[in-house]
Amino acid sequence: MLRVAAITLLLAACTPAQDPRAFLDHEASFLRPGVDLASEEREVRRVLGQRGMRVTGRVEQPGFVALGAASRRASAVRVITGRGVVVAEDAEVDDLFHPATLALGEGFTVGDYTLVGYARTPARQDVGCVTLERILPDATTTPCVIDSSDFGARACVASVSLGRNGALRAKIAWPSLHAYTTPRLDVELDFALQKDEQRAPLVRLRPGPWIDQETARYNAVQLSKADIATRHAVGVARAALAKLAGKSTSLQVDLYRNALGPMPPGSLEASLASETLRHIQGGWLDGAEPAEPAEEPEPPVEAPEPIDQPPPDDAIVVEPPPDTR
Repeated sequence: MLRVAAITLLLAACTPAQDPRAFLDHEASFLRPGVDLASEEREVRRVLGQRGMRVTGRVEQPGFVALGAASRRASAVRVITGRGVVVAEDAEVDDLFHPATLALGEGFTVGDYTLVGYARTPARQDVGCVTLERILPDATTTPCVIDSSDFGARACVASVSLGRNGALRAKIAWPSLHAYTTPRLDVELDFALQKDEQRAPLVRLRPGPWIDQETARYNAVQLSKADIATRHAVGVARAALAKLAGKSTSLQVDLYRNALGPMPPGSLEASLASETLRHIQGGWLDGAEPAEPAEEPEPPVEAPEPIDQPPPDDAIVVEPPPDTR
């Protein structure tokens, strides 16, 4: 027994001590941080299928997979990164508060920005507004800030894709000015220059020759036989391009009216035309009233001449009649 214990102690003394850090590194080599994109995508597809939705669009870029799915009454967008599902948006046609449909857009990389977009379109409209998500290096996402204020308070970006020279090709639309079709323009956007790196980049209008090209394209549209919806859409586009070119509000109004032509009095189209004119005259802002010409001041009212009035009763002095004796 003593001999066995001695042999055990001898072997333990001959075995080199193991470095704890090496042991931890070895164990950590079996860990795989994050999720497997392919496995997660299969699971997301399975869950969407259980809800009766069919995958209608797919975008894959380094670091993420995005899916768009739809059924007759519902639609959804899912963005999957190494963290799992990081964007989960749903829409239902029967939603009383936000009736809409969702559609997956394009995915692309511009410089350090990896982006994917999706559009939410209200019920009974043909164009919606885009949300552009940035996929961050840590596999999280943040929505980009899209500035469409150059086109007024009712404008939004309806679609966005990668164009030439790093510019973003986009469509600007006015969904609230919808008349069977939605007025829209083809524009170019760009990332605003920032001093510091921001998680949510700012995207705004990029000046360029596209303004003259769009102006020429809309000026060439023949409206003599066009329906009211087309004339309305062309009129809004021509007025908006005049606004970008720095033209006066009165010219913008004339461009819209000339494109619109006569309207049936009392019709829904006439009501929309009046609303659009107020919007243009108010500087394309909601709640702004067009400036009214100053009225000439009325002449001052002269005070009437005083009229002789009898003195008050207490001021009347009754003198006795003179003594005739």
